[in-house]
Amino acid sequence: MKKYLARYAEPEVALAEEIRDRYSDAIVIPVCNEDPAILDALIDLELPRGKALAVVVVNEHAGAKSDVARANAQFLADVARRRPRAMSAAGAAFLHRGKSDVLVIDRASGERALGAREGVGQARKIGCDLAAALFARGMLESAWIHTSDADARIDPHRFRLVRETDRAHESLAAITLPFRHEGGEEDAARAIPFYEIELRYLVAGLRSAGSPFAFHSIGSTLAIHAHSYASVRGFPNRRAGEDFHILDKLAKTGTIAQPSGEEVILAARHSDRVPFGTGPALRRIAAVLARGEAPPLAAPQCFDALARWIRALDRFADHGSLPVFQSEAHEPEADALLGASPAFAHLAERNPPGPILRRHLHTWFDGLRTIRFLHCVRDLKFGRKAWDVAIRDAPFLREVDATHPRDTLERMRALERGTFFAGLGARPASPPPAISIARRISAGS
Repeated sequence: MKKYLARYAEPEVALAEEIRDRYSDAIVIPVCNEDPAILDALIDLELPRGKALAVVVVNEHAGAKSDVARANAQFLADVARRRPRAMSAAGAAFLHRGKSDVLVIDRASGERALGAREGVGQARKIGCDLAAALFARGMLESAWIHTSDADARIDPHRFRLVRETDRAHESLAAITLPFRHEGGEEDAARAIPFYEIELRYLVAGLRSAGSPFAFHSIGSTLAIHAHSYASVRGFPNRRAGEDFHILDKLAKTGTIAQPSGEEVILAARHSDRVPFGTGPALRRIAAVLARGEAPPLAAPQCFDALARWIRALDRFADHGSLPVFQSEAHEPEADALLGASPAFAHLAERNPPGPILRRHLHTWFDGLRTIRFLHCVRDLKFGRKAWDVAIRDAPFLREVDATHPRDTLERMRALERGTFFAGLGARPASPPPAISIARRISAGS
């Protein structure tokens, strides 16, 4: 932790020296082109025990659209009208006191704006670095750093659920909370069931294939242990997908827990804040629906191929025979695309067969390469199917009736309920009763 804060943290960690109050929990929220009303909700957030600190990072990158710049300027003007306490370190920061305290960091104005290639990942890193510094100074009781977004409802139950999950299980690197989307304009409201089905179909398929990277990666629903956060050097500086990439790293260091409980409510809305993610996905699905078509999903055979690949990977870990891997995995196009065979041969030369080699292989074949593998076999072999056909054909979703999208989604949500784990550090365990798709996965299973 000390090394990370000294060498890799953002300058805003200096603000930790100016904060005198102790907090039970911290939550980090990047804000860009948002309504200042979210400040009222945060200031009124009341926890059953202790007091939360919400770190709001107002951000825009150099060259942002004029309407984004105007919205951010209006947000910061509203902050100023509230007469907060000005903080002196590391540029403009303002502390509002309330049932929860809100620290607003300005990374949108003039020279404080992010670089042209920076975005939400950098904003999350600024806030989470500060939370990690507060924890290191003993000013933050919980080691769990929460992250959210302006479109998520911040309720006390999320902090309680993280604490309960932490008490029940050891060696957790991160927790991804249950979620659901609600509301939205008419076209977004029509598209959101299909988007959530897409998300849950992917995770269910990954789990069925035995992937140690089978988890949702939604920035609004994350809690990351401070020491694990420091060990992976914080959020990557990306304009999108930063939640996926940090979880990909965290899964290699410890366990990702996905507990059941009250859901985090996310707004179903269009957005162009990031180049990919919920907003662009909703626009894509809405366009498909407007043409009278059924949104497609990857054919379930893609996950069968992934399962064969992972089994072959584990056989290779046991015996170190590359021809056996190639014959059993039987995906030469994906092998060539990923450069898997030479990478595996290189690892086998340096590691003896067994658990050590297995861990190195699964670390190389990580979440990002897993997605690339699925895209390869989808595009070159198995294709896509209409959402209802894909679900009916998926052996890992036999309990789901694909007739109406909202009913299908509710069934998929129900099947996900129950604590389960993912990651290379996950422990083997039996499936929770009556939950077939939420298997707990270990790297050697």
